[in-house]
Amino acid sequence: MVENKWLDHKIIDLIRNGKLIERFKHTPPELNTILLKREALPESIKWMESEFDKSVYKYSDCDGVMIWENVGLHFVNNKRFFDAIIVFQRLYEHMCEAELDIGDWIHKAMPLVWIRDCHKILGHRWLSTRYLILTLIEDSIREQGKITPGEGGIYHRFCMEDGYSDKYFRELSENAYDEYNLNKELGIFPEYILLQLKIDYLRSSATIHESDNYEVNKVFAEHLLKKIEEEGIDKTGRLLETFASYTLGCIPGFHVEERKTTKEYHFDGFLRIKGEYSDFRSDLGFYILVECKDWNKRIGVEEIGYFAHKLSVHDCNSGIIFSKFGITGEGSKKDDLYGVRTISKSYHHLGKNIMILKFDDFKNAAKGENLIGILREKYENVRFDLP
Repeated sequence: MVENKWLDHKIIDLIRNGKLIERFKHTPPELNTILLKREALPESIKWMESEFDKSVYKYSDCDGVMIWENVGLHFVNNKRFFDAIIVFQRLYEHMCEAELDIGDWIHKAMPLVWIRDCHKILGHRWLSTRYLILTLIEDSIREQGKITPGEGGIYHRFCMEDGYSDKYFRELSENAYDEYNLNKELGIFPEYILLQLKIDYLRSSATIHESDNYEVNKVFAEHLLKKIEEEGIDKTGRLLETFASYTLGCIPGFHVEERKTTKEYHFDGFLRIKGEYSDFRSDLGFYILVECKDWNKRIGVEEIGYFAHKLSVHDCNSGIIFSKFGITGEGSKKDDLYGVRTISKSYHHLGKNIMILKFDDFKNAAKGENLIGILREKYENVRFDLP
C-alpha cells in the first residue's frame, strides 16, 4: 500500500536523523519498562497522568509533553497506530484543559499532526484531512496568519503530500488567524475555528475503514455544554448550533455547515454526507437538515410539523433536531396529539425520518459515546415504531 511506503519513509527518516533513538534515551526507565509490556497503552497513560502535574501541559515544549510524544512515537514505531492516536488525543485534551485553566491559547499542533499522520498511514482520508486542517489552524495562530514554508512540517504535508496549492495554504492561514481574533474565548479550540471557516475542506469521501470512528475533543464539547447550561436559554441559539455542528462533524463523511441561509430562512445546521457506508446512514440521503431548540420545554406538534415541511420542500429524507428537553408525548400511551406521533407519521406517511436528540444525548456524545450509535438508535425507533 502507498500508506505503508509513506510510513516506512517517515520512520526511516526519524531513525536516520537519530531523532527517534535520541528521544527514547530521555524517557524515564520506569516508563520504558512499561512500554515493553503488551498492555503498555493503559499503563503508560496512567503513569504519565499520575507523574505529571497539570501545569506541565501549559508549555508545549516542556519535558513532560515531550515524554508524552515519545510514548506516542513508540507506538508509531511499533506500528500500533490506534494506540498512538489514543496517546496523542489524551495529550491534546490535557493541553486544552490547561488552556481553560489559564484562559489563554496554547500551541497544540504537535499531537494534532501526529494524529493526522497516523490516520494517513491507516488510509483514513477524511480524518487525515480534518487533523491536517486543525494543525494548520494551530500554526496559523502561532505565526499570526503568516506561516513560513519550510519552518515546521505543516506546509510540506499540506501542499506536497496532500496536493493543496500554495495560494490556498496562505489564504487559509490568514483566514484562520482572523477567525481566532474574532472570538479568542472559543478560538483557543481549533475545532471552533474550523466551523467558522465554512469550507468544504474534504475533497474526497470518507472511506469504509474510518466510517465507524467518532473522535471528539471532549474538553471542547463539554465546555460548550457547560456554557449552554450556565447561560440558560440562549435567545440566539448559537451555542447549541455550534455544539450540534461540531459533534455531527466528528462523524467521518458528515460535512456540516453552521447556519446556512436560504432566501427565506436559515438552517441551524446543513449536513452533506460524503462517505462509504454499509449501515443505516445509506438511507439518510445526501443532505440532512439540522434544527436546534435551546428551549426550557419540550417541542411539540407545531415545531415538528414545520420541520417535516422543510424536509419535504427541500426533498431531504432526514433531519435531526437537537432539543434540550425532547418532545411532547414521550412515555405517554395517549400520544396522538403529541410530537412523538407527528414524528412517526412523518416517516410512515411522508418518508421523512426525524431524529430527536435531547440533553442526555448531548452529554453522552460530548463524553465520547459514539454519536453514530446514538443516531442509529433514533433512526430505528422511528422506522420500526419502537417504544
